[in-house]
Amino acid sequence: MMVFSSERLRLRKLNRDDIDFVLAVTNDPQWMTYMGDRGINSSQSASRYINVTSDSFTTAGYGLWLVETKQGDGERRIGLCGLIKRPFLSCPDVGYAFLPQGRGQGYATEAVSLVLHWAARHTREGQVSAICRPDNRASLKVLERSGFCYIGQLFNHDQPRHNLYLKSLSELR
Repeated sequence: MMVFSSERLRLRKLNRDDIDFVLAVTNDPQWMTYMGDRGINSSQSASRYINVTSDSFTTAGYGLWLVETKQGDGERRIGLCGLIKRPFLSCPDVGYAFLPQGRGQGYATEAVSLVLHWAARHTREGQVSAICRPDNRASLKVLERSGFCYIGQLFNHDQPRHNLYLKSLSELR
């Protein structure tokens, strides 16, 4: 199992033991507001989500990791963070979502940093993108702290407007 960590966090691949966590994070009010209802509302759909994430590691070489805080002898699951291959973007997109107990403590910025450093060492990608709704202030702060540069706006007729950001990985190599 691929695992990497910092002093406070551990990132690992999702597994079947994470079904309830996936249900919690994908049905959290902030997920619903900023990412939308993805139809992950049962153990079966959460299991499919985990399988798709696992398949992404096989096909693209990257995917979403579960983010845990290190606490004493154990870990506490607080979020998801990783790279997603979107068909409308030319490079991987960094994505993250945290439950309330993982917000406002710098965990998202730290997890994004871990993922970017991993990508710089383990992929051939030259840059990573990020998409974010302009009204998602917390996420915009994470992207700013992580060194992403604003590129422009993405428009999709049935989706809210999103901003596009890019980050070069060359400075991390």
